[in-house]
Amino acid sequence: MNGVKSAGALGRVASVYLLLLLGACAGITPGVIEKLDGIRQVGIISAFGDKFHLRKVGVTVFQNESSEFPVAAWGIDDLVVTKVRAMLGQRFDIRPVTYQRSAFYQPKADGIGAWTRASGVGAATRAAAPTGGVDAYVVITRGVSKVGATNQFVNGLGIIETSSPIYASSYFFYALYAVSIVDAKTFESKGIVSSRMPGEAQINPLPTTFLIGPHRQVDQSWWPTSLDAASNQRLKGAVVELIDKSLSSTLQHLPLTN
Repeated sequence: MNGVKSAGALGRVASVYLLLLLGACAGITPGVIEKLDGIRQVGIISAFGDKFHLRKVGVTVFQNESSEFPVAAWGIDDLVVTKVRAMLGQRFDIRPVTYQRSAFYQPKADGIGAWTRASGVGAATRAAAPTGGVDAYVVITRGVSKVGATNQFVNGLGIIETSSPIYASSYFFYALYAVSIVDAKTFESKGIVSSRMPGEAQINPLPTTFLIGPHRQVDQSWWPTSLDAASNQRLKGAVVELIDKSLSSTLQHLPLTN
């Protein structure tokens, strides 16, 4: 399949995950906002719904495969902006902002995108929307999850197939994102949380589920036979469903809606 990840790239993703976990212990995640006083005008940025990933994790590393196809046509980012605006509108003055989503997809020198680090989100926001005329930005970017007890990781939107020498293949559908508050003057991150379903803990160093974050188990029929986004409305509908189920509880962890 096209876009197969190298072992080195996967190792770097693993390192980033560990940094995120350490950040959680240091108080970066979940986002504990020092002060929301003074934040009245807010701009909303969403930049995680551009690609859909297909992952296969086999018994050995040689059976692992990874590919992706563009799904910007689904309009997930615009939908998320609309949903977040409705949820935050009673507390903040939501202002429309112009931004370049591509700034959040630029790889760093280590091959990892800006969505992986709180500092990276701030830098990407500065590049994407330098003059938004707001006090802060609420920024939605790709989230990351470890795959069960393996050393593999997934991010953003996708389906993963896992196999074992004993059991039949299992399929999991996921829609992982992170929400940050970024100061519009300093572009420093004031807090960042990973997406979570209602009741799911923000910090879970010993996960008992296959993935952490919004996901569901599906069957083989969900694996797309076409990489054309327009022909995959079933996948789009499932992405929207997971976002609908998780967005409110995720925002409460910052806390933006409390």
